[in-house]
Amino acid sequence: MLIVLMIRQNVVQLELAPNLITECKNYVQNKFRVKNAKFFDSEAIVGHVYDFSVLSAVYNYYFQNSNKIFIDYFKEFLYKDFEHISVSPIIKKSFDNFYKPKIEFWEALLSPKSKWGFVGDPHNQSVKIKYRNNIYYNKVLDYELFINSVLKVIPTFENLFPKTVVKNDICIRKYKKFYDGDVDEHAYYYNFGKLLAFAVFFRSIDLNFENFMIIDKATPYVFDLEFLFAAFEDYTTEYTGLISKVVEDNTSAILGGLNRKVYSYLKPVVFGDVNGKNPTIKWKVPSKRKLINIPKGSQKHPFEYIDEITSGMKYAFKELLNHKHVLFELVSSINIITRFIVRPTRVYRYAYLEYAYPQVYLEKGFREVLREQLESIDIISNINVSYDVKKIVHYEVDTLELLSIPFYYTNIKERYIYSDKGDIVGFLERTPYDIWVDWINRLGNGGYEAEIGVVRMLLKGNYNTSAN
Repeated sequence: MLIVLMIRQNVVQLELAPNLITECKNYVQNKFRVKNAKFFDSEAIVGHVYDFSVLSAVYNYYFQNSNKIFIDYFKEFLYKDFEHISVSPIIKKSFDNFYKPKIEFWEALLSPKSKWGFVGDPHNQSVKIKYRNNIYYNKVLDYELFINSVLKVIPTFENLFPKTVVKNDICIRKYKKFYDGDVDEHAYYYNFGKLLAFAVFFRSIDLNFENFMIIDKATPYVFDLEFLFAAFEDYTTEYTGLISKVVEDNTSAILGGLNRKVYSYLKPVVFGDVNGKNPTIKWKVPSKRKLINIPKGSQKHPFEYIDEITSGMKYAFKELLNHKHVLFELVSSINIITRFIVRPTRVYRYAYLEYAYPQVYLEKGFREVLREQLESIDIISNINVSYDVKKIVHYEVDTLELLSIPFYYTNIKERYIYSDKGDIVGFLERTPYDIWVDWINRLGNGGYEAEIGVVRMLLKGNYNTSAN
């Protein structure tokens, strides 16, 4: 693993984190021993071990006045000291009660000695895995078959989304690889406009650069459509996540990482001096994520293709509105269950990372810290909904205690919001279906032109700010 040189305030620092993560992988393999080592290529348990160990290791390094190379010190810390601090049982509980049952479940379905690994966020009721050339996950929602049906009705969109097969409550879709060749930018941005219109039409959210990629010279591709029929009363195109006008930390599909001004805030990144000693931790560092959402070698800002984008949007909106009555019948006839967002996922990571600090875990228990953090953070409020906050916090503490991510859902024809345990935790003023019907009528009465105007405004704002 290469060690990256970084310069801050004229002091050369070595990034130690990649080597430390390698040590965490070795530790996990030795500690938990499962048949399929491919599992550890994901950062599930490995990432948690890293997060919960490095802060204590750095703290102890200075407390003990160590003069060792930090990587050597860290390796000793993992095997000698880590198990004796109160964060270690959290890892074991997570493995025993969350990951191990899921490993056993998938290994019972897959061929012996097969290579597979976890991908995406871990949830109680469903995790995604990559096996050979497919993505597999438990069927919890019903949006997949709905999207399949829409693509049959309007095939112009069929290359922009995955086709999902459901067998015995297991969803299967093809694993797509990022296309890093030359892109026909005129065709690509026209198709991006079609994608935007589709997302807006069905009130999608969270289609940021983590759920988006380029799969050939002309095709943008969204591979996670869990959030459809959003209940936000003030919904507009920017909610899709496909587009945003901000420059720093723009994570939208079309602009995320374009100016390389995207930062990581949720991973304690360790640096050392030129000798690998005197470790320091930085939380805000430039993100190293591979950008699979930006056309390779593109020197132009997407706003320079605004005509292609808006033309694609106009064509797609007209296609969707021309099929409005068929789509109404389709939505009415299918039991559609989609995810519901109560808090951004990053909130949960903030909550449990608080406990990684020795100053915290030496004074308080994990559940106490989780509860304090969650009670201090507001729930998303721009929805006409009544929440049972006490029930939500209790559920979230139970879930985060296993280092899993809370998961909420709703049937679009109901007003209830459910946790993945099936408990009702909120009550909507109107059903997502009724909100969507009003939305489509608005788009049909000229509202889609306003959404095209929003796209033009957002891209122009980012373009002008980026140029200054």
